[in-house]
Amino acid sequence: VQSHRLALDSNGRITKEYMPQIRRSRLLREWWRLMNTKSGKISFKFARLTNAQRKQLIDSLRFDPDDVPFVETASVTRDNILVSGESDYTGEVKMYLDSALGIRVLDLVQMQAMLHSA
Repeated sequence: VQSHRLALDSNGRITKEYMPQIRRSRLLREWWRLMNTKSGKISFKFARLTNAQRKQLIDSLRFDPDDVPFVETASVTRDNILVSGESDYTGEVKMYLDSALGIRVLDLVQMQAMLHSA
């Protein structure tokens, strides 16, 4: 992990999904404020899954289409890490993302451990 940075999709779909949670949590609001005020902490990425990848995720693995922007964005980041607390990332989905796109899906505890060991 190169540093603590946040990658967002250039179309704003991730930000739109983040905002309700950020508004409800003082801790998340503070984190969001810090990420926005420090230079280089947020990057904007453009990426799209192929039709075959999207079909595999949504149709075959029953992946939530609303989470596709997170996968697309993670696929073009330096570390290819996606941090999520959601149950949509089943073992089967995680295996597919790792093998097909090189994306490691971590929960918050795993990410915290990775940051502390770096």
